[in-house]
Amino acid sequence: MSLASADLFQAIRLHAPLQDLVIPNINVRNENGQSLLQEAIAARNESAARLLLRQQLDVNSQDDQGATALHYVALYQTPALGQRILQQGGNLALLDQHGNSPLWTAVFNARGQYDVVDLFLQYQADPQSVNRYGKTPADFATQIQDPYLMRVLQPRA
Repeated sequence: MSLASADLFQAIRLHAPLQDLVIPNINVRNENGQSLLQEAIAARNESAARLLLRQQLDVNSQDDQGATALHYVALYQTPALGQRILQQGGNLALLDQHGNSPLWTAVFNARGQYDVVDLFLQYQADPQSVNRYGKTPADFATQIQDPYLMRVLQPRA
């Protein structure tokens, strides 16, 4: 069965089974420039995200605000999907419209959950990457006085 693009995004939001669907354009975008993978992560639809990752889609696609699937992983704290995306070539150096890397987004959204931060650091994300406001993830960790983040994001000697 083939669905119109808008229906695909709705199916993902509703956690409808996708395995029997024919997706004519795997890199289709919605009105906000989001990919199906970004929509699946935002909807916390891990089964749809895993199905999409088995396709030949662009894991580094950026939405209208410059966010990639890895920014969404950071926002929604889904480290298992982050691991899969990184294994498929996810780029931790791509920046959103504010100049924030996925690591910056992970640090900002950690709130005591550090799995995504740790994953990105394992893949050599740059804790000293400066955003458009002159701040690094390490600066933010210091600003909020998070001892764990301050320790793991400090420059290595």
